[in-house]
Amino acid sequence: MEDLAPRVAAYLAHRMPAASNIEVSGVSRIHGGASRETFRLRASWEEGGTRVERALILRRDPVASLIETERDLEYNAYRAFHPTGLPVPEPLYLETDLKWLDRPFFVMEQIEGCAAGSAFNDDPYGAHAEKIGR
Repeated sequence: MEDLAPRVAAYLAHRMPAASNIEVSGVSRIHGGASRETFRLRASWEEGGTRVERALILRRDPVASLIETERDLEYNAYRAFHPTGLPVPEPLYLETDLKWLDRPFFVMEQIEGCAAGSAFNDDPYGAHAEKIGR
């Protein structure tokens, strides 16, 4: 995992040409995801004379898995739900080029203060269960 931070920073530099001095820190694995390797991290950079910091989640395809899911379907589900006002992370980048992190992945914002879990638990999605169902 030590080499993940500079590789993610290089990828973000590729995707954000207006950003400079990109730093990635605090990379930690979030265990429990069955379909992807999931990491939490912080990215910071300079853009337009301002220092920006953002908490991100990286979901990378595993080497092998018992559960096969399509990363583009998962990513596009986030894209569909995010603008509806539901508490869904903003999807930022979907990447299939293996040169960046050896396997396909996507990057999304981290919703701070939310625990991972079923979308129908009372916290934080329970009040939205009907809207999600529709």
